[in-house]
Amino acid sequence: MTSRKKSGARSKQKQTPPATSKPDTSSSSGSTPFDLEPPPPNHSLESPPIPSAIDVLPRLRRLTEMLRRGDSVGEVLVATAEELRESASCPLATVVLQDPKTGPTVAAWHTHEAKRYDALRHATKKALSSQTESTGSIARLLAGDVSEIDGAIEEELAEHRASTATQAGLTHVYAFPVEADGAVVGVVELFSEVEGPIPSDLVQAVELVRTQLDLSASRDRARAAVAGAARHVRHLTEQLEPTTERLQEFEERYALLCRGARPGLWDWDLRQDRVYYSGRWKTLLGYGPQEVGDEPSEWFDRIHPDDSDRVELELLEHLDWQSQRFESEHRIMHRDGTYRCVVARGVAMHDQASKAYRIAGSMTDVTDLRSRDDRTMRDLMYHRLTALPSYPVLLDRIDLAMRRRARRPDRAFGVVALSLDGLKEISERVGGEATDELLLAISRRVANVIRPGDTLAHVDDLDFGLLLDEVQSLEDAEEVAERVARSLSEPIPLGAESATLTPALGVSLCRASYETPEDLLRDATIALRRARRNEVAVQVFDTATKAYAQSIAELEGDLTQAFESRSLFLEYQPVVSLGDGRITGVEAFIRWKHPDRGMIPPNEFLPVAEEAGLLEELGYWITEQACRQMSEWVDRLSLRFPPNIAVNVAETQLFAEDFVPRMIESIETSGLDFKHVRLDVSENTFMKDGPAAGRVLR
Repeated sequence: MTSRKKSGARSKQKQTPPATSKPDTSSSSGSTPFDLEPPPPNHSLESPPIPSAIDVLPRLRRLTEMLRRGDSVGEVLVATAEELRESASCPLATVVLQDPKTGPTVAAWHTHEAKRYDALRHATKKALSSQTESTGSIARLLAGDVSEIDGAIEEELAEHRASTATQAGLTHVYAFPVEADGAVVGVVELFSEVEGPIPSDLVQAVELVRTQLDLSASRDRARAAVAGAARHVRHLTEQLEPTTERLQEFEERYALLCRGARPGLWDWDLRQDRVYYSGRWKTLLGYGPQEVGDEPSEWFDRIHPDDSDRVELELLEHLDWQSQRFESEHRIMHRDGTYRCVVARGVAMHDQASKAYRIAGSMTDVTDLRSRDDRTMRDLMYHRLTALPSYPVLLDRIDLAMRRRARRPDRAFGVVALSLDGLKEISERVGGEATDELLLAISRRVANVIRPGDTLAHVDDLDFGLLLDEVQSLEDAEEVAERVARSLSEPIPLGAESATLTPALGVSLCRASYETPEDLLRDATIALRRARRNEVAVQVFDTATKAYAQSIAELEGDLTQAFESRSLFLEYQPVVSLGDGRITGVEAFIRWKHPDRGMIPPNEFLPVAEEAGLLEELGYWITEQACRQMSEWVDRLSLRFPPNIAVNVAETQLFAEDFVPRMIESIETSGLDFKHVRLDVSENTFMKDGPAAGRVLR
């Protein structure tokens, strides 16, 4: 059982409850100004399946928007409990509101199995109404005795509630209060069927949600307070003559708060550009009270170079009203030369001209928490072999570059999608160990020719991506891509032999029209596909490429429909012996007559079919139809020596795992003798992997 000591209240935005949850009763509560100090990192329940940090991010974005639109504390808590329940994969979440007049009441009961928890629900209502909950988790949280509950059911809940919860199969409870101006206005409980703490990926998510709830509650209470404030202004002005004793009391209280706070506090006077750092703030970095001045550089000059731009951007966004709260996790240098991982939070005050003149907050050391998850996070964020940033990291860095460009339009940047034709075939031929060696060689070559500050990412097993930071034009980005292409075109030593690959790169340049990092990568990938089709190393995404992509997309949709409706057809070309004029064979060719565009050549629609994933199925359909037609001719004309029927086999079809059984099935279905069927394979297929092609055909 873990019952943590009470810490200061935190603040966040409001939220509108989702329509999927129907609380028992509706309730609202006000709130007043709040302490900036956040509580220590907490732990949440472990419940299968364990969500990852990436799984939780979309819920946090949605929750933040709901908190911003929420109308009351009751609505915010009801919606938040349901989001937390789903994020933590808990079977049950409850909300209890503290009403100053009527006392605590159950405001919401979130579960997909309402009947299963009926007994617990009634026990909770009865406990609250009869005050038998005085020793249970809800009473302790409402009284402010603890800042959160994280433990076994039988240890934390009052006797009758614990009994009914255990009978329903629940084993663990995690609960926390929501405060406004130091007063608890509600409690959220999450129940689990699995014992143990919250998964580490969710610790920061719950911490963020609790902070948002405190802000929402404070803002709700502040609205009620402002309504009556005007009536008392004159009276307070006349009466407000603080004595020396009261002033000294306030000063002592503030000094005690700074000395006793677990996080380090800071208070930045933006007009004077001076920062007050508490003793705890200095201690976190290994310094004594007199060893740190009051300059902002005492903080920002110690931030890790890779994090400094992001922290500055997050701070400026809050000062410019673009975020409700400044919150930044970053690395900062300790006195011993190592970097500590900290979370800084703060709220700014603005004057009548909406200009920020003060910002204050806290800094918490989360190094130990992060070190426990280093291996998991590294596997998530970096490729296991090359240690290059993964796809999510590349997206995050593109997003940061887009946000920088929104503030400074002169800072353009480019995105490159990189693929290597022949890499898959070589990988299948040489095996895993040699493939790893090849991938490492590729990453080293690219890293040697890109510029300092550019980001090379390993976005898929065999594909890479590039963020070209601060390029001045599309031509500059294209020049870097050409340099990469040249380096990868050279043979790569691989044991006793060498591998020759064909690079294809697509380049897109950030413009104001782009809204998400995915948009930039999408256009870079479109340009890459056109580079392959045009058999060039580098293709930029321009107006012509965009129009071409739209045309291909339309053609792909029409081709899919044509294949499904079987409106494609075959034409046959005889093979004639020049010696005696006898027909010795027939070749089958697929044709497509588009309803609007007329006859479309195969060299235009077959590459589209390959991209749409239709080429293999199309190949088996052609074989079956051609063999069926030849079988009909043999029967109708009573041919004693039928000619051969020839069908083309695409490279992707030939190297598919199920090629042999699928091809046999297509021929058998037609009824034609196998000896009259000829499979035509292109020279390019044999040049890429002749031995493998030979084995399949034999």
